[in-house]
Amino acid sequence: MRLRARCPPQVHTQNCVSARPSGTGRKRLESLASASHCLQARDASMNTDTGDDTSVPTMRLPTDELRGVQPVDLRPGKTFAGRFELKSKLGEGAFGEVWKAINTKLDLKVALKIPRTKAADDLERFRREAQALCLIDSEYVLRCFDYGDEPLPFLVMELLTGESLAKRLEREGPMPMPTVKSICRQLCKGLQATHTAGVIHRDLKPGNIYCIEGKVKIVDFGLMKLVEPMVDPGTEIIVSEHNELTQENMAMGTVSYMSPEQWKHSNRVDFRSDLWSLAAVLYRLLSGKLPFTGAAHVDVARLVLLSSDGPPPISHLPGEVNAFFRIAFQRDPNMRFQSATEFGAAFDALPDVARVSPPPLARPVFKRRIWAGGATASLVIAAIFITASARPDVIAPMCDPRNGNCDGSLLNGCEADLTHAESCGACGVRCINDHGSTSCVGGSCAPLCAAGFADCDGEPSNGCEADLGAPASCGKCGNACTNEHGGVACVAGQCASTCQPGFMDCDGNPANGCETDVVSSAVHCGICGRGCKVVVGDDATCQEGICKATCEPGRHDCNGDPADGCEIDAQAKPEALEGGRCKPIVLGTYEPGALSVAVDDDVDGIVAWTVPRQGKVWRMRKGGGVPAPMSVGGAPTRIAFDTGRWYWTDTSSKSLLTIDSVTGARKSLVQWLHPEQQITGLASSEGGAFFLFQNATTGKGTLFGARKELGKKPLLEYDGAVPNPFGFATGRLGVYFVRTKKGGSIWGWSLKERGEPRLVAENQQGPFAVAVDPREEVVVWSHETPFSGAISIARRDGPIEVLVENEPGPRCIAVDEAWVYWTNDGGMVKKARLDGKHEPVLLASAQQRPMGIAVDATRVYWVNAASGEVVSVAK
Repeated sequence: MRLRARCPPQVHTQNCVSARPSGTGRKRLESLASASHCLQARDASMNTDTGDDTSVPTMRLPTDELRGVQPVDLRPGKTFAGRFELKSKLGEGAFGEVWKAINTKLDLKVALKIPRTKAADDLERFRREAQALCLIDSEYVLRCFDYGDEPLPFLVMELLTGESLAKRLEREGPMPMPTVKSICRQLCKGLQATHTAGVIHRDLKPGNIYCIEGKVKIVDFGLMKLVEPMVDPGTEIIVSEHNELTQENMAMGTVSYMSPEQWKHSNRVDFRSDLWSLAAVLYRLLSGKLPFTGAAHVDVARLVLLSSDGPPPISHLPGEVNAFFRIAFQRDPNMRFQSATEFGAAFDALPDVARVSPPPLARPVFKRRIWAGGATASLVIAAIFITASARPDVIAPMCDPRNGNCDGSLLNGCEADLTHAESCGACGVRCINDHGSTSCVGGSCAPLCAAGFADCDGEPSNGCEADLGAPASCGKCGNACTNEHGGVACVAGQCASTCQPGFMDCDGNPANGCETDVVSSAVHCGICGRGCKVVVGDDATCQEGICKATCEPGRHDCNGDPADGCEIDAQAKPEALEGGRCKPIVLGTYEPGALSVAVDDDVDGIVAWTVPRQGKVWRMRKGGGVPAPMSVGGAPTRIAFDTGRWYWTDTSSKSLLTIDSVTGARKSLVQWLHPEQQITGLASSEGGAFFLFQNATTGKGTLFGARKELGKKPLLEYDGAVPNPFGFATGRLGVYFVRTKKGGSIWGWSLKERGEPRLVAENQQGPFAVAVDPREEVVVWSHETPFSGAISIARRDGPIEVLVENEPGPRCIAVDEAWVYWTNDGGMVKKARLDGKHEPVLLASAQQRPMGIAVDATRVYWVNAASGEVVSVAK
């Protein structure tokens, strides 16, 4: 393109920088400065941050060179050249426009480049660009599909979707060495193909490199030059003015990426000029800065043409990288890399790491070059690109062991003290420690770690990088907390896992998380340590966390008794089944008014229940039989079992009573004689019990504990308590209860912290019963909704979810490791998975007001308040 019209008419920009500035030193500078009055006319258009010339690259031609705009309708939706439907304008400049279009005959999306004027030299350059693109065969260069002259000259190119490397650099900033290497490999292949086709790009810069899904492409050959295909780069090709659009001594390209020969005589450049521009691109990608900058074009020209030091070293990269750039930016093209292939191989050999020892001194190494058949082959000796002495005019200073030449400058000698933490033992080895202090001792970094941190990676230069409170190094180096089935944290130097539903930590090693599948494991079925062979029998299996006997087809284990195996024959007793499932078994019918039921841990053990209006607590074998009273008198309500003892509340005496399940010894644990207090909720856990008193006048609740470490005393008082005996549950870590505050709410209280209760869920209309799973991962409750009822769930550190909707009056609930079970006012007993993956399952129907519910490893139990029945059904 022409660089004119911003200078006076008689002085053109191509004359601003002399082809051969006279003199040396100051005279040479003065010779260049004499042209600054012209170059500075373009300074306002130069972006000194990016190095891009923002002025119009092809200046407006004199009026007599313009022949007007072709009368062609270039608008979206119009058809161009008979087969291209214009979709949208992608961009435009002083010379031409680029349109997104569709080849209607091939149904192919393309890009159309159309010039805006008919100036002869502009159209000739356009034709030459088309010719150049069509000569190049590389996936890393913009492809040319077609060229035409009517109704306007146009070039058909592939349509690119992505962003320019300049945009990516602006968005990401400096890039790591592996990323830049990948870009360099592709650009070198594209340039090698370009040069092999006899084309010199002459304007390689980030704005002319396009990034598309991990691949880069070279675009915009508007300033390209055609020469004989791949001749000796040392041979200058000077085309006569009749055939060459670039006039002698005319500077062509974007200033910050232009080689010295482009500044001096643009028509005498060869392939190596593109390699200078490529080096400038890579330098900017690695450092985020341009290699040569100045307030004005003339300042950049002075640095490129006269500076002997090259660009500033990139401080955070090894010395080999800066030595590479000192070669790539040699002013003499014969001292640079001689082909794109050689350039790429040298750059690919550079180290990726940010800290390396200084490169050893080496004698100058020279190359022998073979040229044959328009292709090049180089005999490259290893490591010649990674030492500053790889070129005969670059001399590395000799330094004593305590000092080094780390800034890359040859003028100030061995400036770096290698006994200091900034360059400890070698250039680039900087001792840092964000979590403590550090020093350089004997040429090695010596970090001192702050409490809770350690040097675990064995690299002392980066200090104490490991946080011993993090899962990666929990408590000590190498102790990594993992959990494939849940979350993980490091608490007080110990791994702590939260398990997904269906998984538990059963091997006692917290570092590997929740390793056991308790849904299907016969050794840990539903809970750690529950072996189905022990619980049910030798032929037992674990199905969805429940131990079940392995039955032949047509037989069922309906009573859960391991002694008689699969006792039901479907053909002999079809009445025992309903919908392919075992029907509930009535264990016995006793006094109406039964309220609460509990079971022990043995599948062949005891089921117990309360009948408040009769003042009795009953017990019997789970398989049925004759019941026996555990207590007579008072008004027993809620009953629970834990670790060999039965607990129940007596609202008449306002007491918590207990009986040993083996010896039958009975005693009263706590009695609260406040005249307005009524004992309500009860739950047991970890060898003790918790219960609630509710003040009928104030609505305040008082939480009591009856465990050895807690004592028999009030633990917590809160308002908004409810008299419902089922609105209370406990786990290993805390207790959970229902309150009338915040529109009906569920609260938790930590047994360890013993602070204020925390809100689990609010605006739960009419909450009735609450339960918690054995691992205390979920809290489940039943409540009313504006139209019916629901079962809701709150997972640890997770959202609140409605597990079951449109349930008619859900009441009492029980939870095991995988399921929630409940009774409802419709006379039904149901279950649903805690993970919500399946629809609810009906276990029993037509029950007479089912109330309290309990579960063991294999069965579900409840009492029918209206009929006095104690009922059981297989899970």
